[in-house]
This record gives sequence, C-alpha cells and structure tokens, in this order.
Amino acid sequence: MFILGIPRSGTTLLQSLLDGHPQLLVDAADSRFGSWYRRFYARFGGEKNAAFDQKLAFAKKVMISHIFSVNSHYYRDFLSHISIEYLESTFSEQVKRSSKKPKDYLESYFHALGSTSGELTGKSKYWVDKTLNNEFLYEHYSQWWPESKFIFVVRDPRAVYATYRLRDKKQGRKVTPVDAFAASWSRSVRSAGKIKKKVREKRWLQIQYEALVSDPEGSIDRMVDFLQIEKTASLFQPTKGHGRAAWGGNPARGNKENRIFTSSVNRWQTELNTRDISRIESLLKTEMAAVQYTASTTEKFFPALALRQGLRDLKYTLVYRGI
Repeated sequence: MFILGIPRSGTTLLQSLLDGHPQLLVDAADSRFGSWYRRFYARFGGEKNAAFDQKLAFAKKVMISHIFSVNSHYYRDFLSHISIEYLESTFSEQVKRSSKKPKDYLESYFHALGSTSGELTGKSKYWVDKTLNNEFLYEHYSQWWPESKFIFVVRDPRAVYATYRLRDKKQGRKVTPVDAFAASWSRSVRSAGKIKKKVREKRWLQIQYEALVSDPEGSIDRMVDFLQIEKTASLFQPTKGHGRAAWGGNPARGNKENRIFTSSVNRWQTELNTRDISRIESLLKTEMAAVQYTASTTEKFFPALALRQGLRDLKYTLVYRGI
C-alpha cells in the first residue's frame, strides 16, 4: 500500500497512525525507493548497465544507510530494535535470489525489514510505503503490483505553503517562491487524479488532512473499510518503530504533541497575507476545485507567476520523461 502526497500534507501523520497496527508492515524509515529509482537510472543508465554488486551497494546506500546508522538519532530513537547488519545481509540475499528488477529491490527491502524487526507475521496483510514522489511513479507501481492500494493525503495548499514559509524562515533560508510551491502541489494533485482514473475504485482512497485531524473516527473508519483491516486503538495513536515509541509529529512550529491535533488547520488565514493567498488561489484554481478547496479572495490573474510555473512544469517533464 502506498501513501501519496507532498511534504507537509499529513502523510507522516497517516503513516504514524498505521505504524502500530498488527496487520501492517509500515516502513517508518522511509526507504526513499522513488529517489533511488530515479538515481539508479541516472547513475547506471538502466538495468543492463554496470555490475550487479555496484547496483546492490548503491541500493543499500540510498535505501538503508540514510536512516539505519548508529549515528542516526532517528535510528536510535525509533528503530534500534532492528539489527543493521542483519537488515543489510537479509536485503542483499533477498535481492540476489530475485530477478533483480527494480521492483525486486523494494520487495526485498520490506522482506528484510519485516524479518529483522519480527513484524512480518501470519497476520500481515500489507507492507506500507511512504516516500516522496510516490504519485509520480504510480504507473510503475500499479503495473508491478496489480493489487496494490493507494491512499492520497491532500491538504489545503494555503496551509501547506504557510508551513513552508515558517520552516524556511526558521532554518534561515530563502522562502520557497509561490510559483515553485504551486508547481509542486499542482503536479501532485494532477498525478493523483490520473491514478484515480486508472485504478479500480477499491484500490484508491483520498483523505483530506483537515478531515483526518478534525474527524479521526470518520477518516479511520474509511481506511479500515478500504484496507479491510481490524479497527484497533493503535490507529488513533501516532507512533514510530512499529508502535514502540510515541510520535509527536513534525509541526512547523516545533511544538510536538503525542496525539492528533487540529491547531494548524486554519492557521494559514492569519499567517499568510492577502497577496500570497490570492496568488496561490490564482495559480491553483483548477486543482483546488478538484480536491474540494474553495477560494477566499476575489479571482485575479498573475501572468508572470503563471509563466514561471509553466516553465517549471516543462522542466520537470523533460527531466523525468525517461523515468
């Protein structure tokens, strides 16, 4: 099962709610398979080039070592019950026994994760992957795993952009341009729309972040029905490390809370100025309507911003066409 959505949309919250469920093998480390897949082709030029040992070493570096390291505080806090040595050796052996296609690397990763953690049991129904840009590789995923399911988490773009601005300022870096953000949010929504049209209804679920935090019961009931899993108390408690540690989230303001909270839902109304709100609504008018968000300002058009957003989309298409 794949969790889709751009950063700051609630994908990590959803992952943490599924994390402790006994029927789900959740990758709390985020294997970055999508990133590996693109870099795999950029570095080796495809499946037939370069030696297998090189490809395997590169896969372990990108998919495992970024989190599974004794120097990683994330590993020490949430995943220290997993032996790094055993995880890597199990992953390597599993890949070697496979057909060595790209899909086999992700399957081998989850087999190794489940075996090493002890979370792969007779109760397991799904392995759950949440890595950035999943929605842009959906055609491969749907083809490789015909019974896979997709949950798309979408959040009001004005709220997402407000968290981007806050994060950028806190980290002392240049604030993300509105057109750059709009291009990313737009691509995500449009790609998700394509998935919804291509896969059967029983394989697709869209959840609004605002609904998830405001009405957890309703959203979780929908997920339970969608995945056909047991409704357990763990689904209402964010955790990491397969339920071993409480998870306080990734709030842009830094105030961690070990629960589902609603304080950030409409904060964008006071954190963004009218001009930024108007620009976001202008650039994302169509996509916002497609996922049930309404504009709050008088409709305007910003030609220079629209042109820059279009050029960003063109660049993205050209860069990833071969993938």
